[in-house]
Amino acid sequence: MLDGFDDHGPPPGAYARWGREKPAASVGSPAGRVDVAIIGGGITGLSAAYHLGPGGAKVAVLEANEIGWGASGRAFGQVVPTLKHGTQRIIEHFGTERGERLIRGVAEGPDVVFGLIEKHAIDCGAVRTGLLFAAHAPAGLHALEGYAADWRARGAAVDMLDTTATAAAIGSGSYSGACIDRRGGHFNPLAYTRGLARAAVEGGARVHVGVRVKRIERQGGAWHLTVPGSTLVADSVILATNAYAGRLWPDIGRSIVPMRVHAAATAPMAEGQLEGVLPEGHPLTDTRRLYSGVRRMPGGRFHVTVDGSPFGRHAPPYLHTANRRLTALYPGLPRPVWEETWNGWIALTREQMPRLHRLGPGLYTGFGYSGRGLAAATLMGRDLARLVAGASDTIFPLSPVSPIRGRCLAPLGISTVIQGWRMLDRLDGIRNSRAH
Repeated sequence: MLDGFDDHGPPPGAYARWGREKPAASVGSPAGRVDVAIIGGGITGLSAAYHLGPGGAKVAVLEANEIGWGASGRAFGQVVPTLKHGTQRIIEHFGTERGERLIRGVAEGPDVVFGLIEKHAIDCGAVRTGLLFAAHAPAGLHALEGYAADWRARGAAVDMLDTTATAAAIGSGSYSGACIDRRGGHFNPLAYTRGLARAAVEGGARVHVGVRVKRIERQGGAWHLTVPGSTLVADSVILATNAYAGRLWPDIGRSIVPMRVHAAATAPMAEGQLEGVLPEGHPLTDTRRLYSGVRRMPGGRFHVTVDGSPFGRHAPPYLHTANRRLTALYPGLPRPVWEETWNGWIALTREQMPRLHRLGPGLYTGFGYSGRGLAAATLMGRDLARLVAGASDTIFPLSPVSPIRGRCLAPLGISTVIQGWRMLDRLDGIRNSRAH
């Protein structure tokens, strides 16, 4: 079955052990009636619960495992002010008015996220010095120049760095240039999700962990949610399960392709060895087609996004690619010792843009962030709360559910494309090293 249920263990210990934000305590099995039932204890669902609080709604969050179990607690940790596609593609897809509204709204995402962190003193190691995007090849440098020019024209703090400034910011002479987007930042996503749960509870929500919803049915003008040992009745329901939606609401499952992404963290390195490496705490990605994320974590660790099998049952990541990446970037460092690896599921929609749906009376869902969900999911949760409260001023446009034709063949097609990208990235890397 093409779904996101084989998680192979909880979120990484590198996140779980970091900071003072602890797992939410269970409040028992849900029963009775609530105004809003939210299925899913990730960022989308918890943001919705938090934003429903000021209106006085009686809210129950139902999480099958633990808070932040899915992509929310496994992500790379970058908070980005953009979606997967650039502004022109968004405008072409949604039209000028709707597209520009979406672009502006998503661009405010880091402000919203870091504002919540500050307001509620969420201990997630937040660093907001900007995002570094380096040019892996000449075509990548041209693309970054276009990105920077587009956002500067929109008034954003986005700048190009020359070769010298790039080397100083990264601590490596591997790139001819880079772009810095000063709006973004990074943090521990599991700690952020736990902090968001704490803020939602402080606002009046009840969070139930270890409670898997088996069925959702419409009866007598309300929604009946079957959970182990009882039934919860809700006037409205928010389905916030992203890549895990297929078994609970098959139409949503048929409209996404869950894809597995991989990451790894090194054992601690001596602080002296890391002198000059990403000195201002920026997370780094580059313009290669596949995984390129590198950032420093507390305790002298590196966190790297890693190539690996995108579908099927759990398999170890391709750590030789991570070794090659760090060695090429920082040849003076010792060979990395990998302390922990993990993976998680992202939800790909056909157009690789988030979806917001009304599935029935008072039943809404939002999903499909294509790996850029920390800010987007926070905003989506706020949109879902607004819809449940009767408002219509959402950032993401409502759309009909649209199943993917030939979805069963998608893994084969995507895997073939990824294999081609691997080869092209290697060729670009060879050309880039020769140019240096």
